[in-house]
Amino acid sequence: MIADVIGVGLQKYCTFDVGGQWFALPLDVVQEITKSVEPMPVPRSSDVLAGVINLRGDIVTVIDLAKRLQLQSTTVDAENSMSVVTRLTGGVVCLRADHIGEVVQIHSDDFKEPPGTIAEQLRTVVTAVHAEPGGHLLQLLDPETLIPRVSVE
Repeated sequence: MIADVIGVGLQKYCTFDVGGQWFALPLDVVQEITKSVEPMPVPRSSDVLAGVINLRGDIVTVIDLAKRLQLQSTTVDAENSMSVVTRLTGGVVCLRADHIGEVVQIHSDDFKEPPGTIAEQLRTVVTAVHAEPGGHLLQLLDPETLIPRVSVE
């Protein structure tokens, strides 16, 4: 919700591309950026769950953001993509993206409500938008609602 963003002041955000669209997460939830590795599949899980990886001794869930956001990935395979390792309430989660952008500073008052024309599948996860000087729309994701409740079928 944009109310959670407004009035916070100048903040840093990690930007990344998924399916040709640019997204951002608050830098304070980003643990690190890594080159993606092929995750070990989890049998009978949702296709949003790409699998799990061993990240320096910790088993970490990998979420395929293209599938989660119902977008077409622009990378051929996991080895050509990057991962944003995030610290969330439920633990550490790896978010697979097509490309990593920059860390940008944006004043919270520069964010706007997501437009009514935003894709339906993004409405629950995009909290605000920012028009970047380069001409693309930067969509701020809510990291907690981004992670679906994954159930085993």
